[in-house]
Amino acid sequence: MTTKTRDAVKYMRRWEPTIRATKMARMLGVTKARIRAILVDENLPTKVIAKEVFQCIVCSTILDKNINFCSDECHQKHFYLTTGCLQCGSPITMYRRQYVRKAEEGERTFCSIPCKHQWYWDNEPTRMGRWN
Repeated sequence: MTTKTRDAVKYMRRWEPTIRATKMARMLGVTKARIRAILVDENLPTKVIAKEVFQCIVCSTILDKNINFCSDECHQKHFYLTTGCLQCGSPITMYRRQYVRKAEEGERTFCSIPCKHQWYWDNEPTRMGRWN
């Protein structure tokens, strides 16, 4: 049984370095002291490697502390979306959430009031008071 336990402890530590000795002991049915002795005999680390690895939400860059983004550029990419004006095609940057809300409600996106009026005048003339 000891060779099976020893092999299991070596495997667990190498492939899952975040598992604590107490959890290994419960899983294998031995004491924590036995796990520690096996780890020392096999020259494996007895301390658990830091469990949390912080990554940027956008580009998955490893971060030093618990923050969501590595740069302002990644923050912008996550929260903002660039789309085009329906009339003139110029780029419009808006919150992603605002864009989704507008799309769900069927609202159109324009860069300015004149573009909005021109688009409605060309495409929905009855709405603009033109009865041709």
